[in-house]
Amino acid sequence: MKRIWLILSIMASSVFAQQSQIAIGLRLSYQTVSGDAADELQAIGLYTDSPLKGNWTLRCAMDYIYDFTFERPWEIAGIQQDTSVPPLDSDGTMAISSISLENQFKRNARGFWQGGFGVGYGIAETDEITGPRQGGGTFHIRTQSKDAIILAGNLAYTGKINKRWSWEASINIAHHLTEWIVRDLNSSASGTIHDFTAAGLSLGFKVKI
Repeated sequence: MKRIWLILSIMASSVFAQQSQIAIGLRLSYQTVSGDAADELQAIGLYTDSPLKGNWTLRCAMDYIYDFTFERPWEIAGIQQDTSVPPLDSDGTMAISSISLENQFKRNARGFWQGGFGVGYGIAETDEITGPRQGGGTFHIRTQSKDAIILAGNLAYTGKINKRWSWEASINIAHHLTEWIVRDLNSSASGTIHDFTAAGLSLGFKVKI
């Protein structure tokens, strides 16, 4: 599925690009999360901006969330961990492919503002964890996360460095439509968490090619 999104991104950039140059960018992102899925998301991403008619731009992006913590997944399954041991968390990663429409406004010699909205597709993976249960025995937690559909929006400012290079800072919000099923493999205990919302900042640089 990730390969399909990558191919679609490349095709879209080629089809919709006008005479203006396509830009390729690299960005770092940080988001906080409301919900039980994670506490914060840290990501690195690549994107292309392809000019459309008027002040519109088509953005295709691939972001990799290389670090997030699924805190106390055993609680979701209704399990109590032995209190003599520090609470155990699960580490995770997520790959996101997305496409969005960006509209530029308030242009001047130094740069411009832009706002955008788009949709993405995310695949998350979390580590299995094993620990002691309160009262004796152990738990072995496995989390099965369904692929997410992501609805996103952003407001950004792009500042020109020279004719080809520019920087971009943005605030963004993304709502993940997904379901995570948490199971203890040593018992029948299980639990589910659903959609979550992440909001934060990103900073990147891009170059026209």
